Amino acid sequence: MWLLQTQAYQMLKLQQDALSLLAQAVHLGAPEGYIRSFVDEGPLIADLLFQLRKQEHQAKDHLYLETLLRAFNQQPIPQPTHLEKEPSLSPQPLLDPLSAREQEVLHLIARGASNQEIAEALVIVPGTVKHHITHLLSKLEATNRTQAVARARAFGLLGKGA
Repeated sequence: MWLLQTQAYQMLKLQQDALSLLAQAVHLGAPEGYIRSFVDEGPLIADLLFQLRKQEHQAKDHLYLETLLRAFNQQPIPQPTHLEKEPSLSPQPLLDPLSAREQEVLHLIARGASNQEIAEALVIVPGTVKHHITHLLSKLEATNRTQAVARARAFGLLGKGA
């Protein structure tokens, strides 16, 4: 929401208000490492992040800000066409890293565990497993579990034995 407000301030030519709100959004996003939220907002946010970096030389979120700016320079991972049988296995890093729980779910999926087996292993309800799998598929830009595992292997997220 703060990113949308930042854009509104920018459009109203309230530059300092936009940068102030963006700095708050960056500060809130840093602990979780959110990247896609910023990147999806496009070049306006990229320009404002660049200005924010100039303005705040010694900010405590400086490393995260640099990570965000690098993410804007990356090319999107190509989507497979209907003619391709396998997804594009690009070595580019994920824009939105997997959480620790998502990594656990991914490893269990790679071992062939069902949603019920994952739920029992992680002591969560099957609905939560489905939620984690939805996020995994989105972050890995996969359409099914098999693609997710293949892409995770290509990104080096799974060991050779998984």
